Amino acid sequence: VPYYRRDYDRFGQSPSAVAIIDTKTDQILRVLSTGPIPKYVVSSPDGRWTALIHWGDNTVALVDTSSDDPKDYKITSVIAVERQLSQVGFENTDRDRACGLCLRGAIFSADSKYLIVARMGTGGLAGIDVEKQKYLGSLMDVPKTPRHLVLKKSTQELFVTSNKSGYVSKVSMKYLIHQMRGLK
Repeated sequence: VPYYRRDYDRFGQSPSAVAIIDTKTDQILRVLSTGPIPKYVVSSPDGRWTALIHWGDNTVALVDTSSDDPKDYKITSVIAVERQLSQVGFENTDRDRACGLCLRGAIFSADSKYLIVARMGTGGLAGIDVEKQKYLGSLMDVPKTPRHLVLKKSTQELFVTSNKSGYVSKVSMKYLIHQMRGLK
């Protein structure tokens, strides 16, 4: 569960955290440090990875969650989408509006090899090669302000909601991954 902002960080500039909770006991097992404003959390289909999508600085943290013991979970990389947004100059700023690319929804490919991240602020879908832990680039072929991503497993179609423009788009994951591979 993300800590959107810590109580002492009104404008969401400092590193934040996520709580790892045992849902059977409702107990916090561990608090894992993250970048600023971990707005979205998504796990890979194979259970090996959890991605923390940082709204506040254009980064994605990949957490190795392959162990059965949450004490062993660790961030293996923090990947910048285009460039990491410096936090300098954001004092007393509404971070809901000053968020750079405003990274939001995310989804792993069915084989857990790729992560697709919505760029709500400037538009487009960012692609990350999970095995190489590398940003591939972004495709801008969706309506502006993409916010949430849902994958229809049976057909491997990705549905993208676009916040301000009010569209729901559909794209083949196979096509999207093919295009992402060609970016870099």
